[in-house]
Amino acid sequence: MRYCLLFLIALPCWALDTTGSAIDHAQALAKKKNRKEACAILRQEIASNPKSSTRAVESLEVVAKVFFTDKGQKAFEAGQASAFDNPDFALSQFRRALELEDDNLSVLLSLARLHIARRECAIALEFLVRARELHPLNGDAAVLELRGLQCLGRAELLREKSKVLPVLDPWQQSFVQFLTAKDLIEQGQAKKASDVLLKVSEENPQFPEVYYYLAKAGRELKKDIESWQQRYVVLCKRMNVRERRKFALEPMLCFASKEVEDELAKTDSEI
Repeated sequence: MRYCLLFLIALPCWALDTTGSAIDHAQALAKKKNRKEACAILRQEIASNPKSSTRAVESLEVVAKVFFTDKGQKAFEAGQASAFDNPDFALSQFRRALELEDDNLSVLLSLARLHIARRECAIALEFLVRARELHPLNGDAAVLELRGLQCLGRAELLREKSKVLPVLDPWQQSFVQFLTAKDLIEQGQAKKASDVLLKVSEENPQFPEVYYYLAKAGRELKKDIESWQQRYVVLCKRMNVRERRKFALEPMLCFASKEVEDELAKTDSEI
């Protein structure tokens, strides 16, 4: 047996690699389809060894999303393929996938998005709480939880949770700013909201919803909002599946496009 020379006591090197041991243990549990316990072991390792947690975080991401069955994966893929055109069918497929897949993170988040789109906010949050418990460091889960809280009208809790987010990628960070701007509009701070939204639009010029809320803030500020409304309608008409998935953090993407298009048509007819 090989020993580490850094210590005066005889200690085998493998005993020092607790992260490797935790990952091995978690992977063994995952092979037995025990996702929750596997993720719990990895979360504990991340909490106890933050300096060496990168491997454990990567492993947690894999274990949280891995599909244990072909049937579960096929149901999930069928739900994804039909989510925009046939949401009722997609919902049934995601539910089927969840039955087979023991709190698969991707399935939980897909169910949450669909329920937000259906304005079933409390149900969406139930799935998001499960997702956050499974993988608290996942950026999509953290940001979607904020979206769920906004859907439910829990503005104070949204603001509180916005201060303690995990590491986010640039799009996730922009989306949090977008949610902050929506909250500012609700608080009657249209000018501040408009400034935030303009920054988000510079970072994500193809994101339709930012123009919808720029128009909403602009109306409060007595500005000409037609160019923003037109931009919103055009982007929604051009929206394809790839872009819908890119902006999937907003489950109600382009829901107001017909309303805005009708408003623009009415304005044109009055000129």
